[in-house]
Formats: sequence, structure tokens, C-alpha cells
Amino acid sequence: MDPMLPPSALPAPTTPLPVEWFEFTEAPRPAGGYVPDEPGGTPATWAVELDGRSVPFKVLRGAPSGAPRPLLVLLHGMGVTVATFYGLAPYLLATHDLVLLDYNSFSVPHGWPVGGVAMPLLAAAVWTVADALGAGVVSLAGASLGGGLAIMAAQQRPPAVERIVLFNPAIYPQRLPRLYHLARTPLLGELLMALIAPQRLVDGVAWVGYSTPDKMPACLRRIYTQNIATYANRLRLMHDMRHLPGSSREMREHRGRLGAVRQPVMVIWGVQDRLLEPDVVLRLPRDLPQVRIVEYADLAHAPHEEAPDIIGPVVAEFLRAGLSNRHRNKIL
Repeated sequence: MDPMLPPSALPAPTTPLPVEWFEFTEAPRPAGGYVPDEPGGTPATWAVELDGRSVPFKVLRGAPSGAPRPLLVLLHGMGVTVATFYGLAPYLLATHDLVLLDYNSFSVPHGWPVGGVAMPLLAAAVWTVADALGAGVVSLAGASLGGGLAIMAAQQRPPAVERIVLFNPAIYPQRLPRLYHLARTPLLGELLMALIAPQRLVDGVAWVGYSTPDKMPACLRRIYTQNIATYANRLRLMHDMRHLPGSSREMREHRGRLGAVRQPVMVIWGVQDRLLEPDVVLRLPRDLPQVRIVEYADLAHAPHEEAPDIIGPVVAEFLRAGLSNRHRNKIL
């Protein structure tokens, strides 16, 4: 396992992107009419249809029209939105255009997921969006539940994945927090979501995600609170919790196919994780043939969100190393 890079080895922080680019507040356009945005402008919101539901996405572009660039699909965790990658995105844009896939955003009236949906179907949304963009090969980055979805997506279409980055990924069965058990109980979960204040849920996200919860940026706290301000969106969160695998038996097939993910995988691991079992970093090297784990002793469950200026250069270099010669000549 790799140690954390010393601060002196890291480049200076990049210019932040507007956090509004990561919000999904407008009615999306059908992806059949997709037209690339010009870099530097507010990206439009698009949507594909999958299993009768709309899946909203945006594409952040880092180069002018006509410059082909690889795509990196970003998959967020439970209880948050794709804005979780807001601080990390400037580093990733150095080499990749970014697909922001927000599968529980309030921008879609009949959003994703509604009424319950299996995790493999959420992962399949990656390929529905990639196909709409005409992307033959993509890289994947996922945090927490999004990390598990990234691995599922790679299992669904192995030849179409170049590299994978995981931030404290939720891949293995484990004990669930008390809130999860309450939310998974019929009727009790609905009552809980009706009574609990959105701020309390976001406080829980900060407590799990950060070594010091007060470090959550105010702009992200605002977005997360707004996203679950409505009862309908809190029910979507409840459905997420109810469709997590509840036993090792449910995960057996998924775990048995981890060895099929033969692409290079980088795992960024915040050691102070209060949610996942600490043996994840011991199990992953046994299950993934090409995994590199970088541990950060002073970070927690959302290291990419808590310290993007430390994590960003490390991830960017890993992705840069995977570029084909064709892409490398265009970008470097």
C-alpha cells in the first residue's frame, strides 16, 4: 500500500469550478438531441430513459470542440449528489471530460430511483448514458456506494472500461448503521423520513464522511440539504437504503466476479472511515487483480471531498498514465 505523498510533492491547488455546474435543478433535455457544451460555460442537463425512469446527467468539458478526450463517469454515494466531486473535478478535467451522473437528483419529476430499484440497474445507467454519448470506452470513478456501482458497471461491460478510481468503496457486506435498519423497516421507514429534518441527515453525512465534520464546505451542505428537502426525495434515499444487500448471500455472485475486473484500479482510502469495515483494504488486493491502494491516515469516508487538493494530483496522475497514445498526444 502506498503512503500519502508529502505536501511538498503536491502541485498548488487549481482554480475551483462553479459549484452550480454540479447542481441538477433544471428540467433535462432528451439525450437524443445531445450537443456538446463549450468548455467554460454552464453545462446543460440531459437525461436518458432506463426502466421507465429518467436518468439525468451533465458533461463537463475541458477542451474546445473538436478535441477528442476520454470520458470519466463520476458515481456518487448515498445521501449526497454528484457535487461530492466538486473540489476534485478541476484536477480530473486536465485529461478527461467528466460525465456527472446524478441518479437521485430532484431535477427529474419521476427521479432515480423511485419505488425501489436494484443496484445492478443503477450501474447499468452508466452504459445507457455512455451509449447516448457514443462512448466506446470510459473510465469510472465512484465514492462509497458509487464505488460499488463502478465495480458493477465494470462487470457488466468489461471491454468498455479503461481505468477505475474508488474512494472508500462500499463493495462488501457489512453491519449497517442503526438509521439504515430503521429506514429499511416498512412503515417505520416512511415515518422516519417524514419526521427527520434534512439538516439532521446531512449532519450524519458529515459525521461519516469527514474526520472533522465541520470541514464540510458550506456550498456542499447547502446542495445536500436542498436535495433531500422534499419528502419525495427522502423516500428516494430510503429506497436506496432498502435495496442495499442485506446479507453475504446476496453479494456472493457479485463478489465472485470481482476477479473479472482486470483493469487497473486505484483505491483512495480514508483510514478514519466510520462506516465501512476496516478490512476492506486487506480484502481488495485479494479480489482485484490490478489494484493499488493509497491510504490517508487523517481522512475519513469521503477523502475526495474532505481533501481534494491532496487527493486530486494523485488521482490525476493515475488517470493520465492510462491514456492511450492517441489521447496522450492530444492532451499533453
